[in-house]
Parts: sequence; C-alpha cells; structure tokens
Amino acid sequence: GGEKGRVIVSLVLAIIAALTNALLYFNYRSMKNTILAVQAKNHFAKMFFNILVIVILLVWIIVPTVTAKSYIDLVGSLFISGYLLLCGIKVIIDKKPKSDE
Repeated sequence: GGEKGRVIVSLVLAIIAALTNALLYFNYRSMKNTILAVQAKNHFAKMFFNILVIVILLVWIIVPTVTAKSYIDLVGSLFISGYLLLCGIKVIIDKKPKSDE
C-alpha cells in the first residue's frame, strides 16, 4: 500500500544520504585542515544517523506491526539522544581548563 511505498522512498533517500556522508567523511578525515577535520566529524555523525534511519525503515518494512514500529522508534530515539549526549559531554570535557600541576 501507500505507507510501504513512502517507507521505501524514504529508505532509498536514507541510503543515498548515508553513502554521500560516508564519502565526505572518508575524504575529509585524512586532511590536516582543522575546519575539514570538524566537517569529517559532522559527516560521521550524519552517516551514523542515516544508518540508524536505514535500520529503522528496514524494520518497518520487515516487521510491519504497530508494536514493532513503536519499539524501533523508541530505540532509535534513545540511540540518537545518547550519541548527542556523549558528544556534548566530550565538548565540555575538552573545553575544561587544564591545571598546571
């Protein structure tokens, strides 16, 4: 039906986005420029989220029950929240002034 067709279109777009971000990540990560190093981290995060969306959409197609959809959405949201939380903690730790002891 209609919902499955929309999910398949979303899946194709997520795969294209994941491949694009993977290509940019692998291209930028080896460069010595600080701005491009930050861009590499940005594309890695996007690639991670794209892969997560791909997994979620595959579950939606393979197990189309309402219960499975609810659980996979919750798990996906927890993964994204956890990743963002860890990135935020890393930024705070990295910005802490170092003591000269």
